[in-house]
Amino acid sequence: MTTVIVSDKGRVVLPVELRKRLGIVPGVRLDVELSEDGQGVVLRQASMHGKKPASVLFDRIVNKGQPVPVEHLQGLVAAQKLAEEKKL
Repeated sequence: MTTVIVSDKGRVVLPVELRKRLGIVPGVRLDVELSEDGQGVVLRQASMHGKKPASVLFDRIVNKGQPVPVEHLQGLVAAQKLAEEKKL
């Protein structure tokens, strides 16, 4: 168990290990409610009707694999156009 401190503005910082494990990134909304025994709080990721915040999707796209130089992408587009022209 990790202990955190509530700031004078009521803010709590979640430990990085917990945020990583749960996929909590900036922009993620959390529901806060009183625990069943009334002695604590429960945090849950807010329901977005099956949608995820753009920050989560963007992070997953950006961090996949090695970057591809623009020159390679331009060459790929040219090769695809050439292949399409040959099929016609």
